[in-house]
Amino acid sequence: MTEMRIRSLLRRGWRPLLALAWVAFATSITLEPLDFRWQRLDRLADLCLICGTRGSADAVLNLLLFVPLGFLVASRGRRPAVGLLVGLGVSSLIEGSQLFLAGRHAGLSDLVWNSSGAFVGALLWRAFEARVTEGDGRAVLGAAGFVAVALTVGGSLLVPWQTDADYWGQWMPDLGSMSQYRGEVLEASLNDQPFPSYRLPAEPPHRRLLEVPWELAGTIVAGGAPRSVSPILSIYDRNRQEIVLLGAHRTDLIYRERTLARALRFDSPDMRILGGFSDVQIGDTVTVSATRGEELCLRVEDLERCGVGVTPGRSWGLLFYLEGPSEWFRRTLDFLWLVGLFVPIGFFSTGMRGWSMGAGIGLGGLGAAVLVTPMVTPGLAEIVACICGLGMGALTARVFEWVADKPTGLTESV
Repeated sequence: MTEMRIRSLLRRGWRPLLALAWVAFATSITLEPLDFRWQRLDRLADLCLICGTRGSADAVLNLLLFVPLGFLVASRGRRPAVGLLVGLGVSSLIEGSQLFLAGRHAGLSDLVWNSSGAFVGALLWRAFEARVTEGDGRAVLGAAGFVAVALTVGGSLLVPWQTDADYWGQWMPDLGSMSQYRGEVLEASLNDQPFPSYRLPAEPPHRRLLEVPWELAGTIVAGGAPRSVSPILSIYDRNRQEIVLLGAHRTDLIYRERTLARALRFDSPDMRILGGFSDVQIGDTVTVSATRGEELCLRVEDLERCGVGVTPGRSWGLLFYLEGPSEWFRRTLDFLWLVGLFVPIGFFSTGMRGWSMGAGIGLGGLGAAVLVTPMVTPGLAEIVACICGLGMGALTARVFEWVADKPTGLTESV
């Protein structure tokens, strides 16, 4: 009877709204104006599962995109295998449509990750239903373990990861993919040695130049505040892979480096001194530097910040980092990301003991990420986000329990 009540509620209210929201979102990010190219048909022959420079991040995002679809299919009493088949069918329609769309790539990898996401969503419905209708709290261990592992693995991906190819120094390069900084480099050094704007004069492998500790510094004539990331000093390898970038974005000093995440085809957040150029006028001569030792230090003239890095809340940037919006917007995403990670822990916990155990595992994973990976200590707002997620999850579970137990007018057939 309880199961009938919760399914009736979802059928009448939540399920249509979730379906409408999912269709609108999926359509908005997969469809563009008509522009057919017959040559795109050969892309379907591409059998790679991790494709492109962001292949791993795209695979995870494609999987997550179809989780709500599997959740919806399973809510109608279908088995997870049906969710897998429905996901495969819907993904096939989308991939077929993308053959006619400009700027889209139809590939078999999307079919695999989309259908896998639908399957995962169907499994999540099973856990959701068991928690609400039966009070089964065993899934809390899985939810808490997932958060702990995800944060620790995410932090591990931030380890610097240089290549073995020869390195080229660059002064305010015009790379095409980024705007060029409108200033001038007067001099630059790497480890107190001249840093030229051509192949670095060192014996290979050049990656030894970036063994800890090292410092990249330059004296520049400041340009205006660029609206997008603009490199001031950078190192690229022979294969045109970015190794280190010290640049500017608006009034921020930007630092990027090649990490294990990049090597494994994930995205990677940058690091900044917010407002580092705020007091710098066009034409001023200033010194900028990045020093990598036990911790990362960035400096603009007399303003220096050490211990700069990526916090657990910024781990969303491993999937799709947004460098254009304001820092306030990114910090809002940091908060919401941690809330979203910790909501399932609170939802699947039963009783104070289960809640405490799940919270301990999840927060323990956050602590482990800070202690054993390059992630840096989160601020108070991120700790509050974790607690809010735990509380919101527990409150949501109680609401669904109350709805499931509330009389609905349904009568059991005898």
